[in-house]
Amino acid sequence: MAPPRMRVAVIDSQPVVRAGLRLVIDACTSLSFAFEASDPREAMEKIRAGGVDLVVSEVAFQDHESVFELLRELRELPRPVPLLVFSHHLEQQVAPKALQAGARGYLEKHASMEEIVRAMHRVLAGKVYLSREMTEWALDHLTPGGTTPQTPATQVSGLTVRELEILELIGSGMQSKEIANCLHISLKTVETHRAHLREKLGIASGSGLVCYASQWVVTEHAAS
Repeated sequence: MAPPRMRVAVIDSQPVVRAGLRLVIDACTSLSFAFEASDPREAMEKIRAGGVDLVVSEVAFQDHESVFELLRELRELPRPVPLLVFSHHLEQQVAPKALQAGARGYLEKHASMEEIVRAMHRVLAGKVYLSREMTEWALDHLTPGGTTPQTPATQVSGLTVRELEILELIGSGMQSKEIANCLHISLKTVETHRAHLREKLGIASGSGLVCYASQWVVTEHAAS
């Protein structure tokens, strides 16, 4: 018997975007369209009723903070629901903050059908998805002085085994508390490792580390 389809909810202020995403989801045999909503408040009423595995939401609502409120409410559910951020263009201020706040991925609205489905599957698998544009922008702008660091594949040689382990968990979408529980270490120890990773990799912010780690995980898996 085929596994059940994963149910995806869509939040976007534009009906045409919601309709387009529904067509993409309905065309995928492993996904099922749960519902659509025009804003987070409307969506949360339905999400709390259960039966949603993934939320795809635009970031550019009238009040950007509504995205962060949505993230908080999704994390506080008895069964947390992951969020994939969807935007017309690269939100240089909001997207990195959304990732740091717990969003599991970022995707541009001009993405192909194949990339949209790939992003949904990756997030549903518990990993982080970043578009190529988002990764390139983050690595270029979230490092000291705006310089681009070495590629993820070549820059990790100076990391310890534990730092590599934590880098992989960050790249797989885990928050610090989840990493601490997974590795049976304190939250303070995880934060210390994160600080060391940023220093060794030349990354200026927590958002940059998330982007870097995600790209490194993708690179490693592609090579294996």
